[in-house]
Amino acid sequence: MSEGEGPQQKALEWFQQHSKEDKPHFYMKDVVKAHADVFDKRDIQKAMRDCAEAGTLTYFSTGSTTSRELPQECHVSSIKEGRSSRIRMRARAQSALAC
Repeated sequence: MSEGEGPQQKALEWFQQHSKEDKPHFYMKDVVKAHADVFDKRDIQKAMRDCAEAGTLTYFSTGSTTSRELPQECHVSSIKEGRSSRIRMRARAQSALAC
């Protein structure tokens, strides 16, 4: 990561480095904490909202909390293994909207 990058690019790079199959989504506070020494909390929050609006990050809600994830991490492995019907319903809704 170079010094000239803004909070949006830093947040996306952080997601790319930390996303794994078993933990693809993160809370806003995780990203803010990782960049607290470089950017203001509000700058990171605004950058993550901008990323969500641009489609480079997506929201994931469990009903009680909301986290963010990379769009390509749409729980494909969870769908294949059949771990959650809620995840399958979400994937179907996303694919229906894509058409």
